[in-house]
Amino acid sequence: MPQFKACIFDMDGVLLDSERIVRDVFTRVCAEFGFVVSPEIYLKSVGRNSRDTRDIMREHLGGDFPYEEIELKASDLISDQVAKSGWPLKPGVIESLENLRKNGIRCCVATSTEQNEARNRLRELMGYFEHISSGDEVSRGKPDPELFLLAASRLAIAPEDCVVIEDSEYGAQGALGAGMKVVIVPDLKTPPDWLVPKASGVFSSVDLAVRWVVGG
Repeated sequence: MPQFKACIFDMDGVLLDSERIVRDVFTRVCAEFGFVVSPEIYLKSVGRNSRDTRDIMREHLGGDFPYEEIELKASDLISDQVAKSGWPLKPGVIESLENLRKNGIRCCVATSTEQNEARNRLRELMGYFEHISSGDEVSRGKPDPELFLLAASRLAIAPEDCVVIEDSEYGAQGALGAGMKVVIVPDLKTPPDWLVPKASGVFSSVDLAVRWVVGG
């Protein structure tokens, strides 16, 4: 029997190969507005919700940073970019979700992205997930555990019976704070040294992470 009853996925950088698309468009729009977002500053926002990203950008770039205007323009450009082909999936995602289904492990998503946008991005995968818990449904975003506890409560499964697949340190912190196991599949960021021993594993692909989830 698998050791976990549920697998909770982050979305961007885990299910979707979306982080580079979002980064490149966002930083380009910032430059058009006269703001230079360094890689170091941008990485601080990876895995955070919109409110936290706004605060991070204003902390580093000034209180006059027009986050809402930039976010809106970037969102429109990204929508145009992915309109025809959709959001690209990470390699092995479909096979991994089929593997979890075959082994009776329930699946859901816990993402910092807002609900409507998350459903739009995941429309091809919705049949695999019982629900999406999103950043606009909680008062505190990752690394707070609130989002993961919401996801577990909707499944009616105890946190200790859940495993989370994350790419960012903020998500991993939230999962651990919720009393869940976490495995990390790095995308834009390498997990910091202090986090690696706390995770149940660091894998180079979703496929390998899910094989561990299924096989223990």
